[in-house]
Amino acid sequence: MQNSPFIRSFRIYKMEDRANIQCWNHLMPLLAVGLENGKIQIFSVLHEAPIMSYNAHQGRITDLKWSSTGLFLASASEDGFIKIWSVP
Repeated sequence: MQNSPFIRSFRIYKMEDRANIQCWNHLMPLLAVGLENGKIQIFSVLHEAPIMSYNAHQGRITDLKWSSTGLFLASASEDGFIKIWSVP
């Protein structure tokens, strides 16, 4: 029998809207989630809770990407804008 590659799951209880896209920060235990309502929520994977929320765009979030340093997050939306966020 082969071992499963599954590591861990957790339920996000405080999601402000329906999730459209997510992006894992490979340097810090953070997960960015882009929502249908144009918001971005940053979740602590260690605490299984949201730690930041941005009213980011006027349209649905279509893409998220962390910088190579893990300190910046780029977001794109159906509103036609790409934005860069500094994440402390």
